[in-house]
Amino acid sequence: MPDTTNQVVTSDSKTTSGEINNLINNHLELIEKTKGEIQVLKDQIEEALSGDANYQDAQKEMEIVKETKATARQKAESNPTIEAIASELKEKKGALKDYKDAVSAELFEYYKATGSSEITTSDGRTYTFSFSVKLT
Repeated sequence: MPDTTNQVVTSDSKTTSGEINNLINNHLELIEKTKGEIQVLKDQIEEALSGDANYQDAQKEMEIVKETKATARQKAESNPTIEAIASELKEKKGALKDYKDAVSAELFEYYKATGSSEITTSDGRTYTFSFSVKLT
């Protein structure tokens, strides 16, 4: 398998769709292989830690502290003032997500219309934006 880790495909290259497809498939295979290797290494660390008595004692102590903290937090959060603040916080976070989603869609439309990935706001600040693609 050829090493394609440093190849970049740009829109003005003369790469065919078949070649791009091969590059994508090669990288997808590398992603899956690397994920497996990472999992093996994580498992080795966990196995080594499970045999360490000091680590196991610290883990047990940490669980007790976590339970105590969770109980105290639940009790504190039942306070009506904190409940009201938490509710408002949840609403604000939802609104912020909606605003960000709207700006993302609008920036995409702006890019399609202008071909520019830079925008200047009404207060004179200039922002550069980019797009990313994720496999799901």
